Amino acid sequence: MKQIPNHRPIQHPPAGKPKPRLTMQDVATRDQCSVKSVRRAIKAGLLEATRIGPSGRSIRISEDAYARYHALCATRT
Repeated sequence: MKQIPNHRPIQHPPAGKPKPRLTMQDVATRDQCSVKSVRRAIKAGLLEATRIGPSGRSIRISEDAYARYHALCATRT
């Protein structure tokens, strides 16, 4: 196997608490809009969301996804 000079091993985040995820209500409250508007943004592909739970009905948004969405909205206006 070929050695890569100055290669650093991949840094994994420490195993501890997972990063908190936002609910659609949290995002709606932060943006002062309705939950329906948040659902529309998710459906349009503007806001990345993850379904969680055994049935997949609960939807959560990561802080990173929210920051990207917020930056995208700021550049659109």
